[in-house]
Amino acid sequence: MKTIPYEEAEAIWQSLLETPPEHGKKFMDRLLNMQPALVVYLSTLMESEKPTETQSTYFFIGIAALQVILTKYPKLPAVTPDELVEAEERNIEFLSKLDNDPPMKFGDNTATLINNYNQMPLLGIVLEALMEGNEDTMELVEEESGMALLRIKSMIDCLDAKLN
Repeated sequence: MKTIPYEEAEAIWQSLLETPPEHGKKFMDRLLNMQPALVVYLSTLMESEKPTETQSTYFFIGIAALQVILTKYPKLPAVTPDELVEAEERNIEFLSKLDNDPPMKFGDNTATLINNYNQMPLLGIVLEALMEGNEDTMELVEEESGMALLRIKSMIDCLDAKLN
């Protein structure tokens, strides 16, 4: 998929934030019809006995990222559950490699990701949303935000692959 420029992604993101809540059901029904596996996959971000407000926020960040892509590319083929599992496994492998590499290689590997990732502008917006309010205190960011980022990036990877 061609990279969605930051300005376009940000404009779509902002328009979603201004969408009246009463349009929520219609909006979600549309997404569920277009990309059912992705909506279900993102809903796992809210799985627990008592979903927290933070978990709901992560879900909506994922849904917003999905909507950015579907606004730009509305005719994408549906992502399958198997594709999601494969993308998540690749991302877990990458994270494991980062964790196991010597500290000197960490910067090189993350720079490679940043420089080569096709949808970095959108992933940057997602990161900003996940980190909102904790920009100066990384240690306060909830552990769950890492899982949210993994899931959202896996979703973006799958959609990006559909247009390549």
